[in-house]
Amino acid sequence: MYYHDTTEIDFDNLRSDLLDYFGTAAFSIEPLAMADVARVENADEDELAQIARECRWDLRKYCE
Repeated sequence: MYYHDTTEIDFDNLRSDLLDYFGTAAFSIEPLAMADVARVENADEDELAQIARECRWDLRKYCE
């Protein structure tokens, strides 16, 4: 189950974890992941939640 209400999510922590996730891929196995890094850096809160859902992350971890 994935959290759908984005009003209680710690987006700073979510953005940081997504940047770590895609940044590691970009420098170790997949250079094209730099596009994902840029997407995360420029994403608003709704877009961050969508990116996390696309990665099948459980957003409850980021609830305050």
